[in-house]
Amino acid sequence: MRFVANGKVYLTDGGAEIVWDRPADERERRTREIVEDGGVAVAADVRGGVVSKARLKARLKLKAVHKALHESCRKHAKEGDYEGMFTCCDSNGAMAFLVDNQEWFRERGVFEEVMLLAWNTQRFTHGYQPWMRMFLAFADREKLMAASEPLPEGERFTVYRGVTSGKLKLWGKRIGGDKRCLSWTLDPAVARTFANTAGLPGTVYATDVSRHQIYAYLGGKGNRHGYRPESEVLLLLDKRHSIRVHEKIRSKRTVKAKKEAVAA
Repeated sequence: MRFVANGKVYLTDGGAEIVWDRPADERERRTREIVEDGGVAVAADVRGGVVSKARLKARLKLKAVHKALHESCRKHAKEGDYEGMFTCCDSNGAMAFLVDNQEWFRERGVFEEVMLLAWNTQRFTHGYQPWMRMFLAFADREKLMAASEPLPEGERFTVYRGVTSGKLKLWGKRIGGDKRCLSWTLDPAVARTFANTAGLPGTVYATDVSRHQIYAYLGGKGNRHGYRPESEVLLLLDKRHSIRVHEKIRSKRTVKAKKEAVAA
């Protein structure tokens, strides 16, 4: 392995050369490039042309992974296949795996990428809203948008959120009902579906946001990352941000009863 710190760092390991490059005016900024050094993960830090190495401290925690898949998860980790790592978790364990290993992913400079991957993989996200708020608040916004789908053209967007009015419970805990959560959509039809979850009555809320207020866009149908086709945008709205009612959704039971009354 050799290092050339003249604005570029060349990391050679087993004949595979990785080139890391930064503009000259950014050399003083601390950066990291994760490499394999004899099977031990190390971080190469560059400050003004000075290269130093420090062992990565975080250990991979597999509590959220079934024991039968531990070796498979470690193999994906060694290969840098982060998507493969999350396939070792069930659909309700992705965010727990992220929370357990947040430092492990941060040391490798991929936290923003895997954060969106975990959020998209997680089937029920309600219990992880506080974690996700914190992750978004401290995330690198450029990396988040790089891991997102390209936003549609425009500087202002109307976004929608569907909220059930009924007492919907998951594992004994009430979920939904919060109109100021971080998950919104550009598609009112998607919000309408969430508002009418389990046939309960609900409300579709709407608000207007600027382009820079959107932390990530998880895209619609046919997106390159395989995100759910919900045109989802992630926002951190403060308490003063205006939210309006876009549409009231009746319960399916009420609609059915009225149709039967008319038919009679």
